[in-house]
Amino acid sequence: MRQASKNHKNMQGLTLTELLVAMTIGAVVLVLLAQAVSSMSRWSITLNQTHAATEKTQGLFRFFRERLLRTELLTLAGEDGQQVLFEGTQMQVRLVVAEYAYPARPGLYEQLLWIEQTQEGAWQILFARRALSRLDEFGQQPMEEPVLIYTGLLQPKFSYLGEENWHTEWADPAVMPKQIALSLPDGPSVQVMLPAIMTQETNPSETDLEAPSNEA
Repeated sequence: MRQASKNHKNMQGLTLTELLVAMTIGAVVLVLLAQAVSSMSRWSITLNQTHAATEKTQGLFRFFRERLLRTELLTLAGEDGQQVLFEGTQMQVRLVVAEYAYPARPGLYEQLLWIEQTQEGAWQILFARRALSRLDEFGQQPMEEPVLIYTGLLQPKFSYLGEENWHTEWADPAVMPKQIALSLPDGPSVQVMLPAIMTQETNPSETDLEAPSNEA
């Protein structure tokens, strides 16, 4: 008789208290699982954004380096003596590069990189160029349609290395800086030593040059 009563009690199942405890534990487990999944999702998004930003910055630096490595050290006689065909401020760099192969026709090109802020507050770096047929036209003629090469929330800056110190503006018209740097606030930077400074190539003496076509 006692054995039958015990078996009947075991068959009654969980009490209400036990059921509530089990449901509470299950709810806590589900909340923790949801938080873990949400954290992993946010971490994945942040990682992808960081990776994309890194790739964009590296692409910008590669383009900047590739442009500067083609810089030509050219001078033009002025009222104050020989002046190099170079202009540099914190917000723009204007120089002359030599193109040797496709897609551009071989020749000299005036190139301009400049920084500007959009109405939405983003910062951009734009690039434009034009075929340079005469040295005395440097900085005097309109450029081709600009190309956007960078956009971001951080303001890029150019700087220039003289004999010892870095400068935010290049003020010596007689010589070119030893290096040019492009940097982002609290971020990476790239410094390029101009090959024209390293090699001290002889400057063309003719004012008239063969004009390359405007083909991209």
